[in-house]
Amino acid sequence: MLNPFQRACAAVFSGGDFSHVETIQQARDMHDTLFTFLMIELSTSEDCNSRDEAIRRLEAAVADIEQVIEAVRHADIATIGEADARMTSPARTVTLEFLPQSWVNDYAVALDIDHPNRWTIPLSLLLERFPTEQDWRDHDEDRDQMRYEGASPTWIRDWSGPFEIDVADGEDPWPKADTE
Repeated sequence: MLNPFQRACAAVFSGGDFSHVETIQQARDMHDTLFTFLMIELSTSEDCNSRDEAIRRLEAAVADIEQVIEAVRHADIATIGEADARMTSPARTVTLEFLPQSWVNDYAVALDIDHPNRWTIPLSLLLERFPTEQDWRDHDEDRDQMRYEGASPTWIRDWSGPFEIDVADGEDPWPKADTE
């Protein structure tokens, strides 16, 4: 038996095509993984017991989907055919490094960490936002926003203290200008 949140979902999902669904198993039998996910997330057995909790869960799912949309939008591969062609030569990436800090006597001091603090993003994304190394250095706030790109670790996305983001040692992603 579905709760009111699940019934509301079934009534409108995919234009109401699943409004006849009355159980989680029937939802699974529809072979639509997004619909099944929503029905499970909204289930009482998963502790979805209030309208506020249902909305919180749906908004979290929307935020996750929006992140995936952005990742796909910035992927280096425009078509599946290109993806197949690049299987032996992966898209170029750049590694970013997160350097957490703490305030000590009004100074931001680097912290030692026990968490992974590196992740990769498509090189094209970095160059789109920072065409030159000077742009990278000059635009602190834009550079700080890079912690939300790619598959950065959750702890980095959630960090509330001061921090720096840098390109990992040994990587030089900016094309060099011809000096001739």
